[in-house]
Amino acid sequence: MQQSEHSGDLQRIQVKVFLERPVGFSGDPFIAILDRWRAEDNAAAAPAQPWIDFVDYAHVKDGPGILLVGRELQLSLDLGDGRVAITLRGRRDLLGTDTERFTWALRRALATTNRALADATCPPGLAPSHLELELSVNDRLDFAPGPETEARLRGPIHATFDACLGAGAYTSIALPAAAARYGYVARSLAPRALSTAFGG
Repeated sequence: MQQSEHSGDLQRIQVKVFLERPVGFSGDPFIAILDRWRAEDNAAAAPAQPWIDFVDYAHVKDGPGILLVGRELQLSLDLGDGRVAITLRGRRDLLGTDTERFTWALRRALATTNRALADATCPPGLAPSHLELELSVNDRLDFAPGPETEARLRGPIHATFDACLGAGAYTSIALPAAAARYGYVARSLAPRALSTAFGG
């Protein structure tokens, strides 16, 4: 499925784990949560992902939210389009096949989401009733939406969804052209807890 004339190096993978948006939701608690994560992670003897910047756009309605920026990854509480999501964006140094890279990124995003929901200061009511996930590539130079990108990445993306949600246990839809990036959103057909992803 991954045989294609497309030879670009797949790095800028974006994963979104969509959450519920309770009435009256405010992202303000995540300012402290993500700032604390930055301090805790960077204080580790050998941090797996040193964070180099912290940016707060929580005051912008339906904006990019709150971001932690590292050399290899960018993590955010994403408030775009009126929704709430934990978003992970790869920047460099991903290794393996396309499927392995998507799988690593999705597992990392799910682990981060579970960490956020387990935080004592996380606002209540965010846990989703269904698993809804976006896998996309935020790289319009090497992976612009089109037939070549579709031929190379549709299979690996859906192989990752199959492993996470179970083959035939979800619906998927391509991102609209307005998104300006290639990818798909999958939603479980039945209610699913985050802990059930990848057979957990």
